[in-house]
Amino acid sequence: IYDSETSQLADDEKTIMKTTLMMVQNPNGMGPKILCRAFIDCGTSRTYITPRLANALNLKQESTRTLQVDRFSGPDEQPLTVEITTAKMNVITPNGKTTKISIAVSDKCMTEMTRRAVPSQVLDSLPEGVRLCDEPLTANKRVPVDVMLGNDYIDDFVSTERIDLGGGFRALKSDFGWILSGRLPDESEPTKPKYEVGALILTKSSKPADEIARAEHQLPGNLSDLW
Repeated sequence: IYDSETSQLADDEKTIMKTTLMMVQNPNGMGPKILCRAFIDCGTSRTYITPRLANALNLKQESTRTLQVDRFSGPDEQPLTVEITTAKMNVITPNGKTTKISIAVSDKCMTEMTRRAVPSQVLDSLPEGVRLCDEPLTANKRVPVDVMLGNDYIDDFVSTERIDLGGGFRALKSDFGWILSGRLPDESEPTKPKYEVGALILTKSSKPADEIARAEHQLPGNLSDLW
């Protein structure tokens, strides 16, 4: 439910999160069609939306529940308690198909996230005719998010077809268009010094130190460096 971009990433890396623009509407087919941003979140078992989107769509409340959400924490930390309201919502894809889905409304749902700039060489490597479903940025930007599309509906909208773009980037095919994701260096962090790793070998010997030193000069070059 929280905005975290560094989970399971290598040091000094950030990720371009999987996002898509999505058209949604009240399930009765009445009222405005609202274009919002969805975050594709395979780490959650259900789909969440923000209260502001629920209010804008005038969604009818079905039930209220309390969830216990597990999270990364210490052994003594309790699960997070989250109050949710369940409802229905229509999702309309660019080809006009309408799908009614069940969603959970929670004030703990993230309402914005940082979208990161996409390297130009990645965009240049996109095949002709591939349409991204969220506009690529040339600079990092905080943007609103109103839907977290969870595992309950990801497979309904996102296929297994993908295009590898190189450098850890890929595009995933979906009903909304192609979803871009990938890893990139975090240029906002100061560059960390790089260190060479060496080895020190200690040997127990009854020989005098000068004999050990003479033996070192008899070693081949590559072993002498290790020694």
